[in-house]
Amino acid sequence: MATIKAGYRITVDSYENDGDSSNTNSIDGLSELEAKFHVELLSLYTRKGGFGNIYEFDDRVSPTEDDHSKACLAIVSKPEYQQFISDWYVKNPEYFAEAGDDIVFDYTGGDGEWATRLVESILVEYVPEEITLEDVTSQFLK
Repeated sequence: MATIKAGYRITVDSYENDGDSSNTNSIDGLSELEAKFHVELLSLYTRKGGFGNIYEFDDRVSPTEDDHSKACLAIVSKPEYQQFISDWYVKNPEYFAEAGDDIVFDYTGGDGEWATRLVESILVEYVPEEITLEDVTSQFLK
């Protein structure tokens, strides 16, 4: 059995390189403000946002790692979003911008070092009540 929590649900389609290794992930049970926060961060990794599909930053080419840190920091440092940031980042402010990466990687995945996937689409849905999905596969596979 699976459960979709009540609240906002965000589903992200992403891929790496030239469209290979596509991936779809959802996170549900978000408040409206938390969903807004996640969408702002995810938008950095779209074609328009400019930080998607980067394997490793090269400071000779735009965007730079500094550009990325500034863009993440501009979002995660908003006072209304502080409640969604891990205390670890608050206690280690030199890594504060990376708090955004952790959230984005929950949707897109990452290699643990530094590689981003391109966010192809972001879907935000509202689930008014918790939904329980029952696995009935065995009724069809004999």
